Amino acid sequence: DYLLSVQWRARLHSRESIGHMADLKELIRKQIVDIVIRGVQTESGWKVLIVDAVALRMISACCTMTDMTDNDVTIVEDLSKTRQPHPEMDAIYLCYPAVVNAKAIEQDFTPTPKYKTAHIYFIDTAEDVIISTIAKSALLKPRVRSLVEMNMNFIPREDRVFTLDEPAGLRQFYSPASHHTGARDVAVHIASVCGALGEVPIVRYTASSKKCADLAKFTHERIQALAMTDDGMKAKKSQLLIIDRGEDLASVLVHELTYQAAVYDLLGSRLKGDLVEYSYEDAKGNQRTQQRVLGSDDKIWEALRHSHVDVVGSKVSAMLKEFQAENTALAIKEKVSQEALAEMMRRAPQKQAKTALFSLHINLVAEIVDVAFRPFEAALVETEQNVLNGTDKHGDRVKDIIAEVVKFMEQQEKGGTSEDKVRALLLALVANGGLHKEDLEHLCAVGKLDAFRKTIENFQHFGAAVGYEGPKRKHDAPPRSDAGNPELTKYFTSRWTPIAKSFMLDAVNGKLSPQEYPAVAGDIPNSMLPPKPTRAATSSRWAAVEEEDDEEEEGNKLIVFIPGVVGYNEIRCCHEISKQFGIDVYLGSHSVATPKEFLERVATF
Repeated sequence: DYLLSVQWRARLHSRESIGHMADLKELIRKQIVDIVIRGVQTESGWKVLIVDAVALRMISACCTMTDMTDNDVTIVEDLSKTRQPHPEMDAIYLCYPAVVNAKAIEQDFTPTPKYKTAHIYFIDTAEDVIISTIAKSALLKPRVRSLVEMNMNFIPREDRVFTLDEPAGLRQFYSPASHHTGARDVAVHIASVCGALGEVPIVRYTASSKKCADLAKFTHERIQALAMTDDGMKAKKSQLLIIDRGEDLASVLVHELTYQAAVYDLLGSRLKGDLVEYSYEDAKGNQRTQQRVLGSDDKIWEALRHSHVDVVGSKVSAMLKEFQAENTALAIKEKVSQEALAEMMRRAPQKQAKTALFSLHINLVAEIVDVAFRPFEAALVETEQNVLNGTDKHGDRVKDIIAEVVKFMEQQEKGGTSEDKVRALLLALVANGGLHKEDLEHLCAVGKLDAFRKTIENFQHFGAAVGYEGPKRKHDAPPRSDAGNPELTKYFTSRWTPIAKSFMLDAVNGKLSPQEYPAVAGDIPNSMLPPKPTRAATSSRWAAVEEEDDEEEEGNKLIVFIPGVVGYNEIRCCHEISKQFGIDVYLGSHSVATPKEFLERVATF
């Protein structure tokens, strides 16, 4: 009875809040700003926003301080910490529906209220015990003006990428030392993404993986439960693919020379998360240091992050020339350089921020080229591509994968790092379908890699045959759809295409094997593409029918979840398939990681 008496409990229906929106970051930002902050009409005129750690990470990923201050939020505070009372202000709580959070909210109004009223927004469905904690509180309940359950229980890393922000998730899901995979908790997060997008997708999974099968089952059940309380979630031709990380280990090990992937992989020591520090000369000739987030607010980064580094430099120069053409005072005849950019700043100090941004990207590209084309790194990148593709840059077949890597290690004995040699060894393991004990010993000896034995051996937990004995096995890579991007594969350093792209391509076209990737329930669509028009609109009546059909087909979505980690090259593939087919494709995982980070986590198994 007490639950029924809580009139302010409500579930935010997905379609009411977002409509058709492809950008996950903007979707969550709009929910936080429009629904949570602006939606609260306070009695005092000012608001205190109180968040837990999960909600804080979400806000940091999507919102700006201006989003807060422009909407009468005077302060953002941590729910878990001791806070000063503001009895004249209204409190907005944004947090995960956990018992500890419910009790912390209750404590804020016991015995003396810290705030005038409470507006509670849970980022996921709350269990009855959470609601009862609030509803039974004699001091809290009268001050609650709203309680809303939302679908926001994930971190939008990019417009088409979401994570659980759990770097330890790789170990939990794959390590034999882990007591459980955490699949039920992961399912809650994935279902929240589906709820936010308003989707009830067909859930498919890697049939050969018991862990992925369990995760798919739990996720399907959670999505169905959400859909029962959310009229905004609709079943169309959308699909959710849960793909085992072991199906493509190469893509989280190989060097990728597109801009975003290369910045994080080759220049990772310069970054703090997505924050990069750079120096430039200001209008007065002084050296200045600034930090910048590599993200959607940077239009240069957004336009070029998936381009090969070979063309990024020239494209940045072209964009700079356009900028100069729009600002004639900045026109200079000199070749683009740091000196020329400094001169531009002196001429137009009001354009300093934009000019500094060009300086940042020109510097980053130059640093990548400097690293990637040193003798060791250039040889390593070429060896990786030869091994994975089975052919060299001339198209000749690589006859012996192990010999190819041994030759590289012997020729580059004194160059590079041991971690890079481990990556080469592991790519040989993947391309060869395993490593015989004899080959493993030989490669470790040549590369002096005995200190990395545990990391290498831990790849058996992804299903790789590490150091097997007996007769050597012949390995033929299973056939897959050609999903290569010609703009990249024309470079001999970028011939490898992540297997995830083939999965995406086949799912969209209805060619993904239903035996190898079955559905938990429901019929797998023959295609996710909208049907081509079969008749001309010869009358207004038929035209109206066609418009209605198009609207019904609009918005099919493909959501791919790979447990553990995803790489920046796989993020690129997500964007490429979206652009090619006009289908909203999303990629998710426990976290996004560089090859270095991936290996560090595997070492902890």
